[in-house]
Parts: sequence; C-alpha cells; structure tokens
Amino acid sequence: MLLPPGTGLLGLLAIAVFNRRAIPIALIVLFVSGALAAKAPNAYGYFTPLLYAAVALYALRQEERVIEKVIGLLLGITVIWASDNGPVAEALKAVSLQLVKPFFEAVNNALTGLGFAAALTSLLAWSLLSPRLMSLAEEEPLLAMGYVVLGYSVISGAVASVPDYLKLALGIALLNQFSRALRGNLEALGEVAPAVFLLTAIIPSETLTQVGAVVSLIELAFGILAKKHLAGSAMWATAVAYV
Repeated sequence: MLLPPGTGLLGLLAIAVFNRRAIPIALIVLFVSGALAAKAPNAYGYFTPLLYAAVALYALRQEERVIEKVIGLLLGITVIWASDNGPVAEALKAVSLQLVKPFFEAVNNALTGLGFAAALTSLLAWSLLSPRLMSLAEEEPLLAMGYVVLGYSVISGAVASVPDYLKLALGIALLNQFSRALRGNLEALGEVAPAVFLLTAIIPSETLTQVGAVVSLIELAFGILAKKHLAGSAMWATAVAYV
C-alpha cells in the first residue's frame, strides 16, 4: 500500500463532502480493499483499472452533470485504494456484526427456551434469519460482512465435531450453490459465503482464495453502478478471510 494505515478515512471524508449518496460505496471499498490487499495482492492490483472504468460509467449515468460528485468519488476511491485499510476493515466488520447479532440472539434465546439442543437451536435460528438478513443486506450493504461472520460462527461451530468424510460431503453439496454464486446469484451466495471454508475439502485453499478475491473485486466494480453488488462484494471478501 502506498499510503499509511488510516489514510483511507480521508477518502471516505472526501466522498462524504462531495457525494454523500456514495458513502455506502466508500464504506464497502474501504472494507474490501482492507480485507483483500493482504490475501490477494495480485488480484487487487490488476483490478484497479476496472474500478476507474466503473466510476466513468457512474459519471455518464448522472442526470445532473455535477462534476464535483464525480471528482469527489474518484478522488475518494483513489485515496482509499492506495491506503492500508486493514485496521479499518476489521473495525467495519466488527460494527457490521454488532448490527446483525441482536437479531440472531433474540431468535436463538427464544428457541433455547423451548428445550432444543444448543447446536440445533443455533442452526434453526440461522435458517430462520438468513434469508431476512440477506434481504436487509441488499438494501444496506454494510450488514453483509456481519451476515457472513455470524453465519460462519454458527455453521463452523455446528460442524466442528463431525467426521472429515461428512465435511467432504457437505463441501460437495455446496458445489452447485457455489457455481450459482460465482454467476452472480446473490441468494446462492448468501447460502455459500458463511460455509465457503467447507469447500477447502475439495478445492485447494489458495485457489479458493484467489477465485473469491477476483469475484469480490468484480462485484465491487459493478457495485458502483448497482447497490446489490456491493453486498455481494463484501460477502465474498469476508468469506475469503475464513478460507
């Protein structure tokens, strides 16, 4: 990274001043850049031009040709992209988790009172909440990281004690959804991202990391043009962290 840790917040500030509607974009760019720079530095560098192309398309779509908005977004993303955003990414992930965690705890506590076993209770609570949290994440992409972190903690805890051959079977069962997720199906990604670590039983972790990073960066570029892709980008970047 060319700029020291925390400098990316100046890019966020520039976007907040010149183009407040683009703040969700800036937050996800901050998170994804911090999450992927260490895990997939080659992909991170290769996809820089794609972000600038997306900003150019964003400029063409503006009904009002307000140059300040475009310059503010371009300047902000440039500063963010050139900064070491690792600490900021961790902070954003923690904030996101704290936003979604109360939903899970409320349902989990209610089911626990019915006498279910702890692991079963967690899985039931997750199965009830996950589609609803996904719908929220489409509208509020900041929640996407917390969705994956929460799902990972529930699923990894539930499968931690199962034999390796069952983990392999679970990984194979994910392949169809994984394929759909790679093609941009957000619902499929919502099912795969919290459990993508299981795919390491059949796909080398290095390959899985690079694929997830590339797809995250593609989604990030398209997220500048369509908000739902921001959630997909954040989810892929979070999932890669657990591979």
